[in-house]
Amino acid sequence: SQVLPVQKNGDGTAMIRYSGKVNSYPRYSMVDVLEGVVSPDEFSDCIVIIGSSADSATDTYKVPVDRQNLMYGVEITANIVQALLDNRFYVYPDLFLMAAFSGILSTFLLYYTNGKKIRCMIFWLLSFLIGYIGLCAVFRNSGTILYLVYMPIAIMVIFAINIIWKYVYERHEAAGELKDMLFSMAEAMTEAVDARTPYNATHTRN
Repeated sequence: SQVLPVQKNGDGTAMIRYSGKVNSYPRYSMVDVLEGVVSPDEFSDCIVIIGSSADSATDTYKVPVDRQNLMYGVEITANIVQALLDNRFYVYPDLFLMAAFSGILSTFLLYYTNGKKIRCMIFWLLSFLIGYIGLCAVFRNSGTILYLVYMPIAIMVIFAINIIWKYVYERHEAAGELKDMLFSMAEAMTEAVDARTPYNATHTRN
C-alpha cells in the first residue's frame, strides 16, 4: 500500500481544496445500480463512495465553495479523496515569515507615504490594500492562504502614525515660524529704540 502525502499546517491540520460546488460528482441511485439500469461501465477505473443523499438526510453541511447549497457528507468525502489523490490542500505560510513580510511592506509604505498630503496618502494606502487583496487571491489559487487581517491592521496603524506625525510636524513648524516672527519683531523694536535720539524722537504735546 502507498501512503499518500498530505500538506499540513503547523498545527497538524489539513485544509481541503474542494474540486467544485455541490453536485460536481455524478450520483447514482443504489436501486438503479442493483436493477441494472446503470451500466457497470460507469464505474470503470473509478472510486465508488456509497452514502446517503436523500432530501431528509441530516448529513448535509455548509461548504466554502458553495454558499447557496448544502453539501452531502458523501460528496465531502469524495472531495477529500480527490484532494488526497491530487495532493491539493490549502496551507498557511509560516507565521514568522508572514510577520516579516508584512513588516517589510509596512516599512516601505510608511517611508513612501511619509510627508504626503492626506488625499495622496489615502490613495496610496487604498491602492496598496487592493493590491494586497489581489496578491492573496493569486496565492490562494496556488494553494497558499495569506493572512488577510494583518495587512489591513498594519495599514491603519501606518495611516494613524502618518496623521499624528503630520500634525506634530505642522505644530512644530508653526511654533518655529511664530518664534521667528516674534524674534524678528523684537529685533526690529530694539533697532528702533536704539536709533532714537533727542533729535529724531517724536514728541507729543499736552
